[in-house]
Amino acid sequence: MDPDLADNWFFESVKKYASLYIYDLQQPVISADWISKQGLCVSISNGRKHEILELSLPDRLLVREEQAALLKDRDFCVETGGFVEDKVTSLSHLPNTRNVVASTDVDNSISILQIGGENSDLISKQQTIVNKTPLHESSQIGVLSDNQVLFGSGVNDLCLTDVTKGTIISHFTGESCKDALPISCLAPLDGTMCLACERSRGQTYTIDKRDSKLMCDLDASFHSNSVITSIHSNGCQGSGESYWTMCVSPDMNYIYQISNKGEFRYMDKRNSKNTVTIATKLSSSSQKINLSCSSSGKYLAMSGFDGNIQIYDINNIITENKLEAIFKHEGHMANSSQPETLLSTVHLWYPGQSELVLSGASDGSLHAWRPAAFV
Repeated sequence: MDPDLADNWFFESVKKYASLYIYDLQQPVISADWISKQGLCVSISNGRKHEILELSLPDRLLVREEQAALLKDRDFCVETGGFVEDKVTSLSHLPNTRNVVASTDVDNSISILQIGGENSDLISKQQTIVNKTPLHESSQIGVLSDNQVLFGSGVNDLCLTDVTKGTIISHFTGESCKDALPISCLAPLDGTMCLACERSRGQTYTIDKRDSKLMCDLDASFHSNSVITSIHSNGCQGSGESYWTMCVSPDMNYIYQISNKGEFRYMDKRNSKNTVTIATKLSSSSQKINLSCSSSGKYLAMSGFDGNIQIYDINNIITENKLEAIFKHEGHMANSSQPETLLSTVHLWYPGQSELVLSGASDGSLHAWRPAAFV
């Protein structure tokens, strides 16, 4: 850690942040998801040892500034935890339960993990659900309800499962999909529909669970009788080497995408032929870039290009057609002993708030922060 850099950042943070809490998990943060308003589930791994932790947020973080001084609790607390056999690459909470869905870097199956119990503080595996098309590729997860989950590693191996029964309800595949076409993420729209982002070109697909008999037909991507239909996107030269990810606005009308080569685009799902593409200076060799929209729909947050997290005003993006960060969280890099190799690996907006963000990095640091300008 550069002492001067850390000191300068610390003094600047007094003005920049309304709240800032720093925690060290000792191992790289891989994935995380909220399980309640008070806590979240985090996967960490150093390549040899893999853990899942349930963390509760400091009480002072969740109250108004004038009330925070009356509370002593400033630390994240480990409530439950457990070791797992393989590195968990993705975690998604099942609503109204104490369970999470986990995928690993070994194959495209998923596991259901129980977060503690009445007389236990252990996180334990309840069952594993095997994909109908087994592949050595990590699954993406889309939670449609507290008992139905869509998962798969590509557009031709997506499965809809009932996690309470451990059975596969539907298997979405396509005879015309000769290639694997891996996906980077799944974004549920409601209890019946979900979007998938193909990772090399950013092509976006809509999956409707109500018509599982139909199969993917990329050659007829706008046919109304396709379960998986392609939403128009303008590919760029050499985009086959790119890694794309996406997120959806809270009202489900807008899709935002970013590639690790810095190409950003957004589209109105109701008029998908009108896609806007914006070139940026962002670039990363990582395939762990993340993009998310705040619950208010006002802000976008990006991570994975370096050790920082950038926040953008969506109204500025749409009206000016350019991407300029209105806030950058540099705390992970400023407090790292190796900032040049550090990567921000995950970030989450706090549910129901558009000013509180939690972020993790490859050095095991976990930060919760609230920009002063947003309060």
